[in-house]
Amino acid sequence: MKSYFNPKEVEQIIDVSYRQLQYWDDSNMLKPSVLWRNKFRMYTLIDLVKIDLVVGLRSYGFSIQKIRKTLLKLDEILENHGLSIGEVRMAFSSNNIILSCDRIYMDEKAVAKHFFYDSNDLMNRVNVFFTQKREAETSHSSSENQ
Repeated sequence: MKSYFNPKEVEQIIDVSYRQLQYWDDSNMLKPSVLWRNKFRMYTLIDLVKIDLVVGLRSYGFSIQKIRKTLLKLDEILENHGLSIGEVRMAFSSNNIILSCDRIYMDEKAVAKHFFYDSNDLMNRVNVFFTQKREAETSHSSSENQ
């Protein structure tokens, strides 16, 4: 697994534009973990989880202000419990954050009121992306050698 992802890779793995990533960085909502040569944004896997989570919360109807508050509270909760955002499954409602290291069970009525997030889904997308990228590079190099 790669340690750092450039914005183009982030765009392809998560349905988010370069401009959106730039805006979130400039507005201090989601800063990349690494600025290579003080110019190029590089994102870690944890950054990707946060970006993917923000995209999901936006599609669920959370405002940018609500997302900012949610991310701050989430970071605080995770830090207090010694957990990483990539280790937990999450459920969000307008007033609650539910975290679990295992599955989250709710009745149908409660499920309808929550946005669920599991970083394993993102990990699967990352793996598929790089598998396809390797296959494309292998196929390209083998066609050049013929």
